[in-house]
Amino acid sequence: MSDNSYKVILLGQIADGFDPAEVKEKLALIFEKSEKKINKLFKKKPAPIVIRKNLTQEVALRYKMGMEKIGVLCEIRNGGMANVGSSTPPVVVNTTADSQAWTTGLPKGVTFGLENGNIRVTAVKIPFWSFIFFLVKLTFASIPAFIIMEMVSIELQQGIEIVIEMLEISR
Repeated sequence: MSDNSYKVILLGQIADGFDPAEVKEKLALIFEKSEKKINKLFKKKPAPIVIRKNLTQEVALRYKMGMEKIGVLCEIRNGGMANVGSSTPPVVVNTTADSQAWTTGLPKGVTFGLENGNIRVTAVKIPFWSFIFFLVKLTFASIPAFIIMEMVSIELQQGIEIVIEMLEISR
């Protein structure tokens, strides 16, 4: 293993200000595990658990920030094998990002996951009539775009006709 590889360690604690049930539900969706298994990670005396290893520092930071944004405390350590008798302690990288900054505005039914260090929306739970209302609003909101596109295409068509006429006259 390279000295430049890192691992993300789940500390088994939920950050202050987060609803434990919601955090566990999001974590269960991210890792595609049952909430029963996720609950075992958050014992009274939790043991640190490696959730990802052999990562670059950048990807490890993305995982850590993603976990902190949903309310799960974790840390990053150097994943390389330490030499016996080495005086170099493992590298711990801490971020001070506001954990609730981007999740605050999300509706309760939105869930997401981490994929290659990026956050990916995996499910949106929305009531049927709310979805229908959304589609109607989307339809009305797209009407100006279609009008503008039609105007542009008419202008282009007229411009092309003028160019063709000029070419025919010059012959």
